[in-house]
Amino acid sequence: MSGSDILATLGKTTSRYTCKEGDIPKFNGDNYAATYRGLMGAFVAGNCLEYVTGAIPFPLELRGNEVQFADAVKKRAIGIRLIYNSLEESFQNQFLEHLENHQITLMWAKFKSFDRARDVVYAARIKDAFNEVVFDPANMTIQDVITRLENARLILSNSPQRINDNDVLQRLLASLPLDSTKWDFARDWCRRQNLSLQDTIAHLKSKE
Repeated sequence: MSGSDILATLGKTTSRYTCKEGDIPKFNGDNYAATYRGLMGAFVAGNCLEYVTGAIPFPLELRGNEVQFADAVKKRAIGIRLIYNSLEESFQNQFLEHLENHQITLMWAKFKSFDRARDVVYAARIKDAFNEVVFDPANMTIQDVITRLENARLILSNSPQRINDNDVLQRLLASLPLDSTKWDFARDWCRRQNLSLQDTIAHLKSKE
């Protein structure tokens, strides 16, 4: 399977956890970055981020203040619910002990341990796949190319090898066929006009 084919499916989400705090892609082993982003947004919406990360330790000393202690318990419960329900069933068992003991920071640390992009070998493989993406006009659309490139960007978003807009732009242009006058002209025009990524995508789609 080519790098392009790998990125067509890697990182895809099969199900989601939808709640008032957000719509979170459920973690399935291959979509860590998507779940991480969804969770971070939900933590902020649920006003529980600091309890999840441990920036605010759970305040046992507030047991004498019923209102503040109840608020802390509520926020901890929101964080625990968000993490646990954002896991596919095949991963939930690994979090049960922490769930039963209300160990929210340990649940978060456990989840973060699944970030394979922090492994230099895995990250290098994703970057190699990114650089192998090519556009085959007979079997693909420009959007297919963008999907592959953006999948790689999302997977590596927490990695030292993270991908930026210019990386995607240059790879997109390099992916165009070299033996096609139409795509040669399109690539050269985008470069001469110094188009942004979004404008380049729009221009290339207009040539399909």
